[in-house]
Amino acid sequence: MGYGIPNYDAVVNYLREPEPLKSWLVYPNPVVGNTVKIQLDEIDNPIQITLFDSRGVRVSESTLEINWQNNPFEYDISPLLSGLYYVRVRSGTREATFRIMKQ
Repeated sequence: MGYGIPNYDAVVNYLREPEPLKSWLVYPNPVVGNTVKIQLDEIDNPIQITLFDSRGVRVSESTLEINWQNNPFEYDISPLLSGLYYVRVRSGTREATFRIMKQ
């Protein structure tokens, strides 16, 4: 059943929402120190980490190479003031955004 679409299955797969990234973690939250840990279930280097403040302004961006030995890895947030931040993590074609509070 293709409804007149030549490659119906490809279109359905493209439009289907991606599976949630349940096994990616950013912790602790709230952050009390100067580092946050980021754990990925699958690693597709390079890993891009972007931090945004509560207004959506980019405040930090890094590209990292990690492996199973340093996963989870610590990400330094010492330059940031206390407040609400969003951490966007990209690994290959996968991407997730997490909300953290730095105290």
